[in-house]
Amino acid sequence: MRKSPAIAATLALLFMSRLVALAEDTDRVLRSPPIDFLTSKKAIEFSLSDLQQVGDSANPSDEVYVKSLGFVSLTETSSAKAGPEVRVFVVPSTGLKNFLPQEDPNKLLINTHEIIIPILVNGAPRSSLTLGEPDEKRQWRILRKGLPDLIRLIERYRTSEVNSLVVIPRLGLKFLDDRQNGTLVLIPLQNSLSLNLEAGHPILAQEVFALISEMLKKMPGSVQP
Repeated sequence: MRKSPAIAATLALLFMSRLVALAEDTDRVLRSPPIDFLTSKKAIEFSLSDLQQVGDSANPSDEVYVKSLGFVSLTETSSAKAGPEVRVFVVPSTGLKNFLPQEDPNKLLINTHEIIIPILVNGAPRSSLTLGEPDEKRQWRILRKGLPDLIRLIERYRTSEVNSLVVIPRLGLKFLDDRQNGTLVLIPLQNSLSLNLEAGHPILAQEVFALISEMLKKMPGSVQP
């Protein structure tokens, strides 16, 4: 039996409203609340409480939301706990291009003043929360949620609770830092055939930066950060 034009129009509107609701809810992954927090602990508590409230929902769009964050199901969010923080540093390619093997690699690390908080369920990584440190204008704030693939790699290869994340944006490379007898060591989070890097295998930062420096010098055009 064919539906009347009025019924078809109503169903179409309902369908579109559901799509809008799903899009808005999924967008919560990228939006941070317009709230500043006095401490990082307060920001983490706020986010965990929000997750637990979402977990009590029967709304299908909330299921989409938590899965986009990295959770397997809504019920998992009630068991979500925060893991040890991971500070984020970047290494601009402009500095790498002129790096010499005898130089101190620590000088290339730039503190982003961002901290990633792993979100764990029964000890297993599911999602993360990225916080911005206070500055002259803002207190602690939530910058982003999710990044499930990254947090799984971090938790898989981290060697201690004080590891930081080191990112080389131009090349898409990510490492965890470590210290061996006071020397900076980098643990690749992914394989790199061009640099002969194997995920999880530590390598001296001086050696990595020297290899990347040679690579950048051979690349055509100017080097962007």
